[in-house]
Amino acid sequence: MIARMAPVELLVSIAMILAVVVPGGVTLLKGRYVLFAVGLLLSGFVWWITALRLAEPSSWWARRMYDDEKLARARDRFAPKVEARGD
Repeated sequence: MIARMAPVELLVSIAMILAVVVPGGVTLLKGRYVLFAVGLLLSGFVWWITALRLAEPSSWWARRMYDDEKLARARDRFAPKVEARGD
């Protein structure tokens, strides 16, 4: 079937697949598993947003791609929230 496709159709098909697979892979590498599952339901739209946001600090992406400053931002962003009690 691929051999019978016109070159333009083949390129469009490859581009469409990459437009979904690449952000999905980045989402997984960033450790955003819940958002990956949501992206499965929404045809990958969420993955584009997640690919641009900070990664979980313990993820493969953060360990390999972030410098010390960006890793500190990720740790601050994903730090456990402690609620102040007004007792």
